[in-house]
Amino acid sequence: MKKARKFLLSVLLSFTFCSLLYPSLGMAETQSKETAYSSCSSSIEDEERGLFASIVLSIEGGNGYVMGTVKNKFTLFPAVIVVYVELYSSETYTEDYTKMTLEGRNSTLDLNQGKSLEIRVPTGGKQKYWKARMRYKMDDRDWEERETVSVLYGANGELLV
Repeated sequence: MKKARKFLLSVLLSFTFCSLLYPSLGMAETQSKETAYSSCSSSIEDEERGLFASIVLSIEGGNGYVMGTVKNKFTLFPAVIVVYVELYSSETYTEDYTKMTLEGRNSTLDLNQGKSLEIRVPTGGKQKYWKARMRYKMDDRDWEERETVSVLYGANGELLV
């Protein structure tokens, strides 16, 4: 009988000790998992910012149209790149897009690597000077602008100058 009492007492003490010890271990484990998760989240946020992007603007014509194209050739680390591309025309030569007529605009909220954004406008059967212009913003950085030189296209969209 004494052996049975000692056995039950030792089992009861072991059970009590384990039940007190395991919940705190469970809490410690949960806290370290939460801490690890928070660390991963901030690391992921840091890695989501692109360091560099090669964005190319071009203008071309043909078949009665003029096209302005923006291409994301390369992005170092993932980035969100908001892009606007515009086409301007003028019957007289000027390099100032504000003195030209806006013929069309296209945009995207995220121009991924290897992708292009195009605006395509008919020439209207007239010979004009054309200019492509883009505005883009990578992640939370400031807006940047680029534009092509003014180029003379014929009535069918062929390059004249």
